[in-house]
Amino acid sequence: MLSYLAAALPWPVSAEARLIALQCALRASAPGLAVIHAGLLRAMRLAHSPAPWNELEQARWLCLLPDHLSLQRPGGVAVRLLDAAVHYQEPARRDRLHAAGWAMRVVTQPELRALPAEARLTALTLTAHHYSGTGWCTSVETDRLLRTCALDRSRLAAALDLLVAVKAIATWTVDPTTEDLHWEPPPGSAFPAHEVS
Repeated sequence: MLSYLAAALPWPVSAEARLIALQCALRASAPGLAVIHAGLLRAMRLAHSPAPWNELEQARWLCLLPDHLSLQRPGGVAVRLLDAAVHYQEPARRDRLHAAGWAMRVVTQPELRALPAEARLTALTLTAHHYSGTGWCTSVETDRLLRTCALDRSRLAAALDLLVAVKAIATWTVDPTTEDLHWEPPPGSAFPAHEVS
């Protein structure tokens, strides 16, 4: 789903909006309706600004539903996803809901909670790539990571340095030949073994 969003959302869409879009895409019903409750937004530190929602509307990726059309609880947000391609993404709905909860737990870990959204999205992307069907992985193509997080190289480096500072990752380097990003998880860490990319 992270790869889908990297292609579906224009480059200027912020990390905050991308974190919201991921939850919307993973929680959407078959007709493309999603309700994101206020508690989820508060937990992800995304509850206080309409700007990310406006970005997603301006990108024509979703539209906010009027209160009288939604089944939302007070303080939640109901949306209709406008990109039909989101319905054809794997996995199935039940697995998507599981992945949505997993993604929320990753970005709300104590060491990440206070970081800017760019660093939290980077941590989520690295964690999603850490486990794959072929086993454990601690590298990713830098260009792919840049597209997924909508960052330039200097902002990606700053986000990665923040992750090192809070011990979410131990180290990171970019291979000068392949330009792949390699990172090491901190000693004794147990990355959640569910993939949302």
